[in-house]
Amino acid sequence: MKLSITAAKTYLRIALLIAVLPIISIVVGAVATKTGLLDWKLGFGLLTFRGPPMIAMLSVATGVIGLVVALMAGIKDLWLRAAAPLVVTLVVMGGFMGLRSVATSVPPIHDVATDWSEPLTFSDSVMASRGAGTNPVLPDPLAPDRKSRVANLNAKACPEAKPAVLAEAPAAAHDKVKAALVAVGLTIVTDEPATGRIEAVATSLLYGFKDDVVARVRAKDAGTQVDFRSVSRVGMSDLGANCKRITAIRTALLK
Repeated sequence: MKLSITAAKTYLRIALLIAVLPIISIVVGAVATKTGLLDWKLGFGLLTFRGPPMIAMLSVATGVIGLVVALMAGIKDLWLRAAAPLVVTLVVMGGFMGLRSVATSVPPIHDVATDWSEPLTFSDSVMASRGAGTNPVLPDPLAPDRKSRVANLNAKACPEAKPAVLAEAPAAAHDKVKAALVAVGLTIVTDEPATGRIEAVATSLLYGFKDDVVARVRAKDAGTQVDFRSVSRVGMSDLGANCKRITAIRTALLK
């Protein structure tokens, strides 16, 4: 049985559309979440994290069928059209496999601090800006399994999250900390030199997710000790973002 070129081309267009649907879904989810048109659970959870992988699995099937269709209609004329859906699907699935690899390589937490013996807290104004329904900020939080302490997971997964000790006096160190926060792309929202408190917010590029950061600057021996805490507003796992952020702040501060 031989298919017409026209019918084969029509099917392969449909197969390519299905192959690119995951990308379209991710873009729509990112834009809608960042602009506030959709709640993050829909924009990120459904349109990015759960929906596209299922569509990609469907695309594998339609892509394989597309190869059969191309063979039946004349592979010499259609091989590029037949290969395109499968190539796009492989790229999409490779991206999700990479994301899953990152997710499984870090503990499912969203709270990183440099001092859990005397954990930092946020001001009332920052807590109000976090809003209802966001992740709680607790002095000794537990991981989602309700058994592991986040402090213990931090020690294993993010050994770089430790206090920064500076030779400068607290007043001079305070300015250096502010500069370091700005240098890594954070927006300062609280600046209290008298109490040694600095608060800032980080906003992710794609989805506009916000993480809150607080720094504590206080005298230590002849110099200054600086502690940090970074907490995501939403999401069970930050995919290691808060650890990377505190590491980047310390690096900028100590260089």
